[in-house]
Amino acid sequence: MNSSAIIANRGFSLIELMIVVVIVAVLAAVAVPSYQNSVLKSNRGVGKTELLTLIARQEQYFVNNKAYATDLTDLGFPANPYFIDNSGNSLAASAGSIYQISLSAPTNSSFTAQATPQNNQTNDSSCGTLSITHRGVESASGSGDCW
Repeated sequence: MNSSAIIANRGFSLIELMIVVVIVAVLAAVAVPSYQNSVLKSNRGVGKTELLTLIARQEQYFVNNKAYATDLTDLGFPANPYFIDNSGNSLAASAGSIYQISLSAPTNSSFTAQATPQNNQTNDSSCGTLSITHRGVESASGSGDCW
């Protein structure tokens, strides 16, 4: 047997290589959007958790002061409004944040807490801005099942 014939049979043909490239491209086309959707959903959970923390602090403030706080700094938050990152850490600026947390039309007897999407979280068109009132009514600006 000729040694050059053995060497010629080794390796991949261009067709085989192109088939592998197409398979990898199809898998990436399916996996990337699914991953991005999972990240948005995970970040949404962080926003909801932050709103529930705010509600709990408002209720404690109401018990102590017979009125709801109209400024988030009265509840121990760093600013009014403030931002959170994907770990739930409070930020002073919007850089790196996923939500801006604010009170909408707060009074001594009512409030609505809102989590407004920031940066990449604005791609969450199915939910958008999350909100919850002093009565516990949950809503979102999108049409998806967000709570």
